[in-house]
Amino acid sequence: MNVVRKKILLEGEFGKEMGREISCQSLCIEIAYQKEIVYRIHIAEEKEESTSFDDFAQKVFGELAEYFAGQRKEFTFVYAFTGGTDFQNRVWQEIAKIPYGETISYSELAKRAGKPKACRGAARACHDNPLAFCVPCHRVIAKSGVLQGYGFGLPMKRALLNLEKL
Repeated sequence: MNVVRKKILLEGEFGKEMGREISCQSLCIEIAYQKEIVYRIHIAEEKEESTSFDDFAQKVFGELAEYFAGQRKEFTFVYAFTGGTDFQNRVWQEIAKIPYGETISYSELAKRAGKPKACRGAARACHDNPLAFCVPCHRVIAKSGVLQGYGFGLPMKRALLNLEKL
């Protein structure tokens, strides 16, 4: 697979945590895509920021910037899951269905993915999510309502939920 990888530094502020802004001025996002299908989105180190983008990369980064600015609730670019177990793929598909501004519990996610007793497996699939932000695993919380685990840290999860007014 001839995968293209591009990085961009998104600047601005988003979310509020206890009345203070959470800055994403140093938030470097990397995407991996091929033939206008995104296979991976994640936060990367700020090194090696790409300097030129094709139309597709511009579209993806533009939509991500709009999301972080609170101007976008859904993404229009095409993405696909690669790797992962059958259960992880079902979990990721279910996560993608969680509407903007809503949350579900890990136990509900496991149930929707066909394994009601696999809460920990659902949590692990959230951690292994290859498509951060557009497959919004930050919208999955503990049954008690407590925020637990997030691959990019709880402050980022809190900021993303605050961005979505949760």
